[in-house]
Amino acid sequence: MEFKDVLTEMENIYASKNADYGDSFKLSLDEHGLIASIVRMEDKLNRLKTLVKNKQEVKDESIADTLLDLANYSAMTYMWINKFEPTNMGIANQDCVNVVPKFIQTHLF
Repeated sequence: MEFKDVLTEMENIYASKNADYGDSFKLSLDEHGLIASIVRMEDKLNRLKTLVKNKQEVKDESIADTLLDLANYSAMTYMWINKFEPTNMGIANQDCVNVVPKFIQTHLF
């Protein structure tokens, strides 16, 4: 499998999940800021740890599914941040940090 094949698979999953759930991930980011992305990706990382540690598959989700979901969450977060900072995607950039609600900034940054 080549990289472009993985990207095609990611795009298909993205379209399918958006058809099922709407744009709930973006709405979560709009409401809660980057913390929403961190929480979702952390959930997926915990799922990945469980799958690897127990050498088993969770019903309807494999290691491959989890990795593709993580990649899609990363891409969607990148797109969301780009909406605010199209010329500089560095999270350390203070202008980019401003997309995070103020109450979260005081605790994370």
